[in-house]
Amino acid sequence: MEADMRSEAARLSERDRQRPLQAQRCLVLNADFRPLSTYPLSIVDARDAVLAVFRERVSMVETWPAAFFRSPSISVAVPKVVALREYAPICGEPKFCRRSILLRDRFRCCYCGQRFEAHELTYDHVIPRSKGGTHRVDQHRDRLPRVQRAEGQRPAELLRPKGEGHKG
Repeated sequence: MEADMRSEAARLSERDRQRPLQAQRCLVLNADFRPLSTYPLSIVDARDAVLAVFRERVSMVETWPAAFFRSPSISVAVPKVVALREYAPICGEPKFCRRSILLRDRFRCCYCGQRFEAHELTYDHVIPRSKGGTHRVDQHRDRLPRVQRAEGQRPAELLRPKGEGHKG
């Protein structure tokens, strides 16, 4: 298993080395070295990260090996991880978007429990808006469109999703 993880890491790093410098990505950390967001991770283009380094807004934590932006007068290592110089307060609420809901639910239908591709899933309100439900992240669940059509307007609590016992 450990050998598989090492070979996977080597394959991923090889893919990143083959990527053009302009397409390299960089992880942005807060001043306390925690990610700014987790769903999705705070990732920017390496070019934008270099500009932030020159503006002294961030400091480089790690660079891509043997990757440099070059000009006639200067050579700059391509950042892999940067950290903000000043702490940015983080909102406790996750960003509300379809991707956040898919990541939270790990691309699983909340009723059958099987994993699916992102394009195969949709999300629906736990309590329909017509019945007083709100438009918040915790009020949405991933499900297959055919399940959604079959179940109609019934709240998710009444449908007894797989993995959750009856709440009586």
